[in-house]
Amino acid sequence: MKVVRTLSICSFLLWLVATANALNPDRDIHQLAHRSWSQTQGYPGHTRALAQTRDGFLWLGSDTGLFRFDGVHFERYVPRSGDKPSEDIVRSLLALPDGSLWIAYAHNGKICVLRNGNVKCYGKTDGVTWNPTDIVQDHEGTIWANTESGVIRFNGTRWEHVGKNWDFPEDVPHMTSRVLFVDSRGTLWVGVNSTILYLKQGSKRFEPTGAFAGFSLSIAEAPDGTIWLSDNAGYVRAIGTSVSTKSATIAKCEADTLRGAHSKCPSERSLVIEISGTVRIMFDHNGSLWTTTDSLGVVRVPHPDGLRDRPISKTSDALQRFTSKDGLSADNCTPILEDREGNIWVATRDGLDQFRDTALVPVVLPKSIVQTAIAPADNGDIWAAVSSNYVGRIHSRSKNLSLVPADAFKPYRDFAGVTWLMGNSLAQWKEGRFRQMAKSPEGLSGSFGTWEVAGDRFGTLWAFASGYGFFSLDHHRWKVWPTPPEVAKQHVLNMFSDSTGRIWVSTYQGDIITMDKGSIVDYLAKDSRLNNVKAFAEHAPQEIWAGGAGGLLLIDRGHFRLIKSAGLGALEDVTGIVDAGSEGLWLNTAGGVIHVSKHEAEHALRDPSYRFQWKRFDSSDGLPGQAEATGPYPKAIEGTDGRIWFTSTTGLAWVDPNWIPKNTLPPPISITSVSADDLPQVQKDDLRLPAHTANVQVSYTALSLSLPERVLFKYKLEGSDKDWKDAGTRREAFYTNLSPRHYRFRVIACNNDGIWNNVGANVEFTIAPAWYQTTWFYALCATIGFLILWILYRLRMRQIAKSMSDRFDERLSERTRIARDFHDTLLQTIQGTKLVADSALKQSADSVRMRGAMEQVSVWMGQATEEGRAALNSLRTSTTETNDLAEAFRRSIEECRIHGSMEAKFSVVGEVSEMHPIVRDEVYRIGYEAIRNACVHSKAANLQVELTYAENLILGVHDDGVGIDPAIVDEGKEGHFGLQGMRERAGRIMAKLTFETSAVSGTEIKLVVPGSIIYLRATSSRRKLPAIKSILKWMGLTSNSTDS
Repeated sequence: MKVVRTLSICSFLLWLVATANALNPDRDIHQLAHRSWSQTQGYPGHTRALAQTRDGFLWLGSDTGLFRFDGVHFERYVPRSGDKPSEDIVRSLLALPDGSLWIAYAHNGKICVLRNGNVKCYGKTDGVTWNPTDIVQDHEGTIWANTESGVIRFNGTRWEHVGKNWDFPEDVPHMTSRVLFVDSRGTLWVGVNSTILYLKQGSKRFEPTGAFAGFSLSIAEAPDGTIWLSDNAGYVRAIGTSVSTKSATIAKCEADTLRGAHSKCPSERSLVIEISGTVRIMFDHNGSLWTTTDSLGVVRVPHPDGLRDRPISKTSDALQRFTSKDGLSADNCTPILEDREGNIWVATRDGLDQFRDTALVPVVLPKSIVQTAIAPADNGDIWAAVSSNYVGRIHSRSKNLSLVPADAFKPYRDFAGVTWLMGNSLAQWKEGRFRQMAKSPEGLSGSFGTWEVAGDRFGTLWAFASGYGFFSLDHHRWKVWPTPPEVAKQHVLNMFSDSTGRIWVSTYQGDIITMDKGSIVDYLAKDSRLNNVKAFAEHAPQEIWAGGAGGLLLIDRGHFRLIKSAGLGALEDVTGIVDAGSEGLWLNTAGGVIHVSKHEAEHALRDPSYRFQWKRFDSSDGLPGQAEATGPYPKAIEGTDGRIWFTSTTGLAWVDPNWIPKNTLPPPISITSVSADDLPQVQKDDLRLPAHTANVQVSYTALSLSLPERVLFKYKLEGSDKDWKDAGTRREAFYTNLSPRHYRFRVIACNNDGIWNNVGANVEFTIAPAWYQTTWFYALCATIGFLILWILYRLRMRQIAKSMSDRFDERLSERTRIARDFHDTLLQTIQGTKLVADSALKQSADSVRMRGAMEQVSVWMGQATEEGRAALNSLRTSTTETNDLAEAFRRSIEECRIHGSMEAKFSVVGEVSEMHPIVRDEVYRIGYEAIRNACVHSKAANLQVELTYAENLILGVHDDGVGIDPAIVDEGKEGHFGLQGMRERAGRIMAKLTFETSAVSGTEIKLVVPGSIIYLRATSSRRKLPAIKSILKWMGLTSNSTDS
């Protein structure tokens, strides 16, 4: 188990070394990006301990308890379960590789461990002695703590006192045992009784170092393995497991010497640094020594090993101090920490401070400076002319600029490496100073800014003066070069020369003027599509970048190609351009420094429609102040050592394009809280939210502490969202009106350099359904709905049947009335006619009487004809006098046989039921037409007719003839109405008529009549009457009148 823990710890330390981007020791502490968070921003006040857990949170042990910080918000930590954390002073914090956090409280004498949201505290009854001050874990996984009464160790269940059995002193004076440290070799170091003891890994005996430490405050290990100690005397020294007697004597002597008094102690060649008021010391991963002090801020020693053998009095000049005058939140500092991204954190009395590397290295100028112009100098130096009255040289990587008064508007370096200085006159850097070489081209005083110079590759220095045109320098005199008047009258803005010797001039009028071997070309502003070109740079021979108000373009052999960027406003005003070749394009713009990779730039040049991607650097990346918009131009240049320099409103900044720090660590992501209807929920695996939950809020964070304001998020609620939602920098997600079901909320994030953590974090929750949202309730509703539909269907069928019955009854009543009419009119007339005829025949010899009788017969027969025609108009004679459809169809089949040799079969299935006469007649008419068509048109050899009495009446007529053309089936044959009449009759009786026809199998006609329509039930005669009447009326077979 101990071996596993040891490997775990070692792996964790190696991970930190491999991933952390330590601060560049070659930068001064003032060139690091610094910012602080005060109590108005949530800082909890005086903090004595800092730690960073595996999830990325920064933990603060303050005088009022335990807090954590995600780079944006401070919050008092409230555990999910376990013991309640104290709000007492936290003296020490220990973050372990397993994600747990150990907390040592001062006055209440408790040591607690926070693991997976649960807190477990140990107190006096568990072996914790008074006022624990430091807590560490050795490489075997044992937890050690230093207290006012000695050292204790945790055995897994309780704390044990370390005494004589460990060769540790029993008599520990009050407050002389404070510091504990475990080095990379697993050795435990303890400060006690004015000395340092150590315990090697695996040993059970503490051994003395012999070092005199007074009251030891802090121990740290340098990257080379050297152990350093700070004490209350203000000395920071390297120690080892064996210290000579002389070294110990000197250390004691120095500690006893009053501060400020002349030291009479003997000297020894050793590594000792005097830093007054030291509280804590720490080495970052690049070997810089950091110390916090009680009243003098933060001190940094970039290369402490280089101070070896230097007298103590000579080490102070190597110290870099950062105090409240420089922006530190307070000069009283205690804990210091290097996080997983290489940032340095310092907690002071009034705030939390951060130091970090940036891509741009600032050089701050005096606050009175305006209008900065720069040019390269030898050895990577930079010339700077400021406020038109001062000039200075920044040596190599210095953070300072020494200025001297001068007639200085703008410096310029030509192809030969000669530096020129423009002002009211022209000066040249020569023999260690600027020497005047010529007056201004127009010879006027106060002319700075009205002329520019540029040298060609042939060694000629050219000038362009506003209102005068071109000049060349010849033996300290300006020689006028013939310039067209429309060119000469323009006002110069910037001047540039390319590798071919061509001179480029931009003017305030917007034109671009070139001069090549005496030939002058004026490109008008409308050609360039830029307003006031302020910067030029060479991409390749004959290919020149130009930038200004309106963006960036490439001038390719006189052709202007505007290059567009992704995102609006990225290139609103380009004031400086450097083409760094393989390292891409660097621009100074109104919105900050822009970097375009070589790949993106070439893509934009190949494809005019492409909008290139870019990265912006601003004040958060080391640019002092804002971009400088006023001349002279350009505002970006490349130094002789390859570094690229930019000007800004409050200073300068440079970047090494070959070394740009990049945060390669994906940010850990945490779900910090889940709220339902504004009520916080305890996060757990089976989080269930109550029914009727209307609003769900999820808070999350990503632990990239370098630039937390640039961390971007995307989230998705599985079960609701189809795609990822871009949340930008927002750290909360809101959902309303979610349906009851199971959900999974996922969030991913990227750091300030666009490195994504695509695994992210997630939380699952379930919204319980209300009783009316449950599955059984939906099933019940569906069942009830189905029953309602079934009942409505049955009611509708009954309604239709009743309506049909009413219509049929009306038709039957009408037929009865017409029959009576036949009886009362036509038959009586015929009967009377017969009587007259019989009487005339009896007296056939009487011709007169015979003639009169025949005339009477003629009249009455005419009357009978009229009466018959009137009756026939309202009566369609039934085809059968009985209820038997079978007999009628047999007669139809017999007629079919008479006209041809077709073999016909007829069959009846089921028990014959009594049918309504009207519906029966319609069935017969349809069947008769189907049989007749088969006989006349099908050319079939066989015909089969089947009549089925079942729940419904089914009539089938099938032949094996040539079939019917599908077009005729669908639309009928012109001039013929048989099929149309069959469909109309079927529709009148609510029957289903289908045709299946094929040239191979013949034709099958099937008629299905609902039983509720055609059959007369024994108990339904009265109920059917209205339905029959209704259907008879709908079929047009009755009138509204009735016969009495």
